[in-house]
Amino acid sequence: MEMTRYTDKELVELVRQSLQATHTDWSSQVAAQRVAAFDYYYGELPAVTQKNTSDHVSRDVFDAVESVREKLLRVFTSGRRVVRFAPMSEDDVEAALARTKYVEAIVMKRNAGYTLLQSAFQDALLQKICCVKRYWKTEVVQTPKTFTAPEEVVREAMAQGLDVTEVSDITEQVVPVPTAQGIMPMAVKMASGTAMEAEDRSRVVIEVVPPEDMFIDGAAETLEKARFFAVRWRKSRAQLIAEGFPYDIVAGLSSTDSLADDAVDNARRSFDASTAQDDAADELALLTGYEAYIYLDAETPKGEDAGEATLWQIIVCGDQVLAKEPVAEAPFRFWSPIHIAHKPIGMSYADVSMDIQRTNSHAVRGIIDNVYRVNAGLRIANLSILRNPRDLIDNPIGGVIDSPDPMAVSVIPQPAISSATGLLLELLSAEKEARTGDTRLAKGMENQAVITHQNSEGMIDRLMNASNERVMGLARAFAETCWAPLMLDVYRLGYENDYQVPIEVGGRYQPWSPKMAEYSEDCEVSVALTPEEGAKHAQRLLAISNVMAADPELAPLYGAKERYAVMSQVFDLLGEPNWLCDPATEEGQMRMAQAAQQKALAMQMEMQKAGAPMAKAQADAAHKQHSLALDALQKADQQALKEAEFQWQRETDKAEIKLESQQKRPVAIDRPKSRAG
Repeated sequence: MEMTRYTDKELVELVRQSLQATHTDWSSQVAAQRVAAFDYYYGELPAVTQKNTSDHVSRDVFDAVESVREKLLRVFTSGRRVVRFAPMSEDDVEAALARTKYVEAIVMKRNAGYTLLQSAFQDALLQKICCVKRYWKTEVVQTPKTFTAPEEVVREAMAQGLDVTEVSDITEQVVPVPTAQGIMPMAVKMASGTAMEAEDRSRVVIEVVPPEDMFIDGAAETLEKARFFAVRWRKSRAQLIAEGFPYDIVAGLSSTDSLADDAVDNARRSFDASTAQDDAADELALLTGYEAYIYLDAETPKGEDAGEATLWQIIVCGDQVLAKEPVAEAPFRFWSPIHIAHKPIGMSYADVSMDIQRTNSHAVRGIIDNVYRVNAGLRIANLSILRNPRDLIDNPIGGVIDSPDPMAVSVIPQPAISSATGLLLELLSAEKEARTGDTRLAKGMENQAVITHQNSEGMIDRLMNASNERVMGLARAFAETCWAPLMLDVYRLGYENDYQVPIEVGGRYQPWSPKMAEYSEDCEVSVALTPEEGAKHAQRLLAISNVMAADPELAPLYGAKERYAVMSQVFDLLGEPNWLCDPATEEGQMRMAQAAQQKALAMQMEMQKAGAPMAKAQADAAHKQHSLALDALQKADQQALKEAEFQWQRETDKAEIKLESQQKRPVAIDRPKSRAG
């Protein structure tokens, strides 16, 4: 899109004027404060004001910056997902996890996330603000590859656009060739050579921009409302040509604006004097340019009142405009650690601890100087009676001064260290803790109050967590205002360019693109930032899970999907990988079906096992009942036998009596044998 309102020359001048109007340029108060911050961080200030005195420097700025930086790094690199994509529905849980893993892989693995966070945190804590740039880099790399193939195939490939740089040899070889009669050996001309293979290395790039290379509209209330901001860069002509800028324009570029002359950049390099030097070769010489973003009305003709302004990207180097195009947004994310309302840039930890470093340094220097003066104080001596004045000047430990007068040498008494010195040092330490929120207890250092009161381990943990509140506030502010928006930016870039990254999905490691799932920008920050907070939150979730599983009315509503969601959250809070299989997947459903079958079989076996004693008891009862019935039948038979025998005996007696009366003599009738006999 071409501009009708501005010429390239006018755009260059507009960018220069806007740079000079910013409150972050090299001549501003912000730049002076940043130079001082580096000097204090490196221990170069406060300077020694008197010769032959202690040059000790208390590193309060270094301690504050590095201690808080390490705590912030621990929050964002401890394996836990501080920022994650939230599922849009019950069926979106796996896709939300894939989105989170996808962005983490791009940021932490493809762009050296740990180093990126290190630089960003140090910039913000030391230089007031950090700036992270993210963009899509299109890159195709030509790699030479050797080949050996049939000559006809090579010629056909060359006709279709194959970039063959050299055909080194053509030989006739006998190779197996498929024919109608089958695979037959035939003589074929084979070509060997070198061809250029194009490899697409396009990717999402994330970079931390040095604060001194960032220029922000001085009248802006917030970074989002800035009408102008720019980023300064140093690139060689070869780099500019590789990025697609025309060779004829790049060859004529010149730049008088050099980063080597910048005060903040010089202060950054002052500790070891690693000042950047331009290369001697012209094609490698570094040029300085600006990638500016400014709101302009580009379409209204000159002389007419300006209309609605839109955001334009203008790349300037020297007096040339290298590129200009309208953009939807600037590719930057910012964070300032100590936020000040209605200001785009807040304060750094160096700003609130430099004066403490000055006072601490002077106080400790006074103590050290006092010790030196007591051990080797000023002396009053009559040099005319000393045989060797060097003995007095050197003042060796245990030395002897040769003098005929024993009173010729005396030591000037030195004042004792003030009793308020220790109180002053403790007061400064407490003041530093109050300003930065970084306490000795939070660092794990000994604290007399903790030891004296003999607090329990739980109480000490609570005290340490309370002392970390300020730092945790910084971590949450960074997550909400910079890290979560950056994650969304990376996700959008990957979606727009269908960028595939290998991640673990459904238990398998495979390439994944955001277009494989429904588009979503529902990103949230974890409620627990530190590992300790994560462990406590995980314990609460497990307690709630146990209560729901034990409640007979809630148990039917708390199934496998709900348990899986809770346990996934617990694993995430603990920073551990999730080893559970998702019940929503095919494999998960198969495992659940197998588990249900095994449970039913186990219940059947338990029922059979539990029913065996009952069956035995029933059999024993039936056997006993049968035995009782047999006993009853036997007793009934015996009773009937006895009655039959009794009746027989009676009939026999009657017959004997009748015979005796007829025969007039005793008669005995033989009895039949008993059945029992």
